Amino acid sequence: MTKIPFYIELIKAQSKFDYFFLAVIIGLLSLSIQSYNISEGYHSNYLVIGTWILLLISFFSGFLKEISIIKFRQIDLQRKANEELASKYLNTYNKVVNRSFKIQFTSFYFAIIFYGLFKVSNIYKFSYNSEILVLVSAAVMGLVGKLAYRKMISNITSID
Repeated sequence: MTKIPFYIELIKAQSKFDYFFLAVIIGLLSLSIQSYNISEGYHSNYLVIGTWILLLISFFSGFLKEISIIKFRQIDLQRKANEELASKYLNTYNKVVNRSFKIQFTSFYFAIIFYGLFKVSNIYKFSYNSEILVLVSAAVMGLVGKLAYRKMISNITSID
């Protein structure tokens, strides 16, 4: 009996975090668009435009994930009526939510890197080659971090 209230609280907490994360993404997008002034002659405009595109991708993939969760909850309520439909949708749901989360997190990560590099390169006037080097380094660090995270998760799950 104690697992069910905990599970419900976990779902509520995850949902609150997802909506908070979507609000942070759209807030960062609106702030970066609002604070950008084309007349100031910024260096490396492609970075800020890339940031906006990545933040939009992150927002829409998170939004897709939330829509999938809502659909799943509706199917879950009807589960007793049609078990085959529910299990089919559960498989699709898991794929869509996992893919959406990966896209959302990865694009958010690179949007932060792009925007930070845009701000720093306008202060120090980095060359194009230096900017590319920083972006490639960020991609490599992201990949190494992802592999380390997978290794850590596999170690945790193998203990159980």
